[in-house]
Amino acid sequence: MKINNRNHFILLICLSCFICCIQLTRGDEKIDSKEHWAFQSIKRPSVPDTDAGDPIRWFISKSLNKETIDLSSSASRRDWVRRLYYNLIGLPPSHTKLLALSVDARPDSELSRSLVDELLGSPRYGEHWARLWLDVARYS
Repeated sequence: MKINNRNHFILLICLSCFICCIQLTRGDEKIDSKEHWAFQSIKRPSVPDTDAGDPIRWFISKSLNKETIDLSSSASRRDWVRRLYYNLIGLPPSHTKLLALSVDARPDSELSRSLVDELLGSPRYGEHWARLWLDVARYS
C-alpha cells in the first residue's frame, strides 16, 4: 500500500503508537471474566418483614441510608396528577380536571386506581406511545 500524503502516514504512526501504549499499560491487569457481574449466578436477596410497606421501599431506603441521602417528601396530589398525565398521555390535565382531582375526597389509592384506568383507556394514551414508537422507527 502506497501512501501519497505524508500527513496520513504520520497520523497512522501516531495512532499505532497510541494503541501500543494503551495495550502495554493494560497488560499488567489480569481480568478474570468470572468476577464480572454478568457471569455471577442470580441470588435472591433476603426480603425483611417491614412496616414500611412494600420491600422495594425498604431496599431503596437502605441504599439511601448507606449513602447518607434523605428521602424526598411525597408529591402533592396536584403534582402527582400532572406527572401521571404527562407520563401516560403526554399532555397536561385541563385546569378544571386538575382542580376537581385536587379536592376529590376519595383516598389516594382509590383515586390513583381510577385515574390510571381512565388514562390507560383513553385514546390519547395510544396516540402518545404510537408517536414515540414512530419516532424510534424514524417514520416521517
